[in-house]
Amino acid sequence: MEEKQRQQIRQAVDAFLRRKKIIFSSLLVAIMAGVAAYVAFPKAYESTALIMYERQKINPDPKERSPDSKTEFVQIITNLSQQITSGPSLEDLINRFNLYPELKKKKLPEDIVAKMQADIQIVPDPEGDVFRVTYEGGDPQEVMRVTSALADKFIEENLRLREEWTSDNVSYLQNQLKAAKKTLDEKEAVMRDYKLKYYNEMAEQRGANMARLATLQSQYQSLQNNIQELERTKLLLQDQAAFRVASVSGKPEAANVPLGLAEAKQQLAVLEGRYTDRHPDVIRLKALVAELEKTGAVSAPGAPAQALGDPRARDIEMNIGNLQKEMAGIKKQMDLYEGWIEKAPVREAEWASLTRDYSEFRKNYDDLVSRGLQAESAEALERQQKGSQFRILEPANLPDKPVRPNFLLFMLIAAVAGLGIGGGISFLLESFDSSFKDAADLESWLGVPVTCSVPLIRTEKEKRMLRMKSLYWTAAFSVAVLIITSGIVTLWYKQIIVIGSLREIVQSNVSRLH
Repeated sequence: MEEKQRQQIRQAVDAFLRRKKIIFSSLLVAIMAGVAAYVAFPKAYESTALIMYERQKINPDPKERSPDSKTEFVQIITNLSQQITSGPSLEDLINRFNLYPELKKKKLPEDIVAKMQADIQIVPDPEGDVFRVTYEGGDPQEVMRVTSALADKFIEENLRLREEWTSDNVSYLQNQLKAAKKTLDEKEAVMRDYKLKYYNEMAEQRGANMARLATLQSQYQSLQNNIQELERTKLLLQDQAAFRVASVSGKPEAANVPLGLAEAKQQLAVLEGRYTDRHPDVIRLKALVAELEKTGAVSAPGAPAQALGDPRARDIEMNIGNLQKEMAGIKKQMDLYEGWIEKAPVREAEWASLTRDYSEFRKNYDDLVSRGLQAESAEALERQQKGSQFRILEPANLPDKPVRPNFLLFMLIAAVAGLGIGGGISFLLESFDSSFKDAADLESWLGVPVTCSVPLIRTEKEKRMLRMKSLYWTAAFSVAVLIITSGIVTLWYKQIIVIGSLREIVQSNVSRLH
């Protein structure tokens, strides 16, 4: 260390020793002023209630998780906090407990509400579903009552809001369900009318229609075969009748003559249905029909009467007529079924277009029914208070010491201020003191070296006076310290002064920042 620096340190120490009485006196005065300021300063007390959020024990939809999650818990606390600390809610508490009577004389209601909002702290616990409600005020009993009221409001508001939410949810879903049912009923009515109108032409009936058509075709073919058999029997009877006529008349050639042109054409049509054009009977009848058409012959003499007189022939004619009528009916049915089968692709496309949105309507309706049942179950749970709710774990406490002002903080500020004032006064006195304190100062001012110095020699009387002054000042200082200490102890005993810790100071400031 350089000589100059050592000299400066020595001068500072000498100055402190010379002015120590001023510095300590300022310190004592500042501490006394700090105690007085602390006693006069309005006290602030805090009461805290610990509330737990209990999730609902019964889930209306077991397939899904509980609707409450950690994020939603924070959101619920935020929403309820805004509701509880709103203007109307706090005005109700202010009027109920007659809070801030002095401010009511000077401030507007909005300002008083803002002051109470600043005095309320709602802090969720990051570790679990619990949070703290804290209120700060000047009266410990009043602070506890207000905190209890705030905690009760959380429970009441949560129940009210959840019941309102579930009721509104049920009403909304019921309205949506009515609208969805109306739309679904209209859609189903259109589909029902279409299906009733074109039931036989629908695609799902195509297989049955084709099976029925195949059966009708088989019946038609069977009837056709029966008619052909009857026609052959009829021809046989005609041949027999012609043979009998030829035998009676003595004209054998008449046996090969058919009954007439009409009968020949009918027999030809029957044979063409069974045989090809190269069959001998078909060739013979074609030639006979051509010859009869040229000659204009209608029937052979004597054969019609003979054939018509045969009862078997009449029965055959009657059966053929009946079978032909039955074939005509089957033919109509075949035409009808063929028409249905041909229209099936068209109906299938129209049905697909008609039912394209039905599945979505039905799915939406079923989903609304399921959600409506869940909402009704949730509403029943809320009415039975088995849904998610708040429970007070720790009721509001009665504060036994104020959180502000902090006595240690006041004393620390007073001590710093006292030392600062005493140091400032000492510095000013030293600045205005033009006397030389040591040889170095004189050498610096004169610019010449000092060869010797004579120490200050005091007389015995002067020494006694100095000792007496020092003793008096020490006694006075000790008495002042004793008085201040006794005063602080007395005020602490009477709970006028509450001595906290620096840790409490830090925690209080941090919590208020949050």
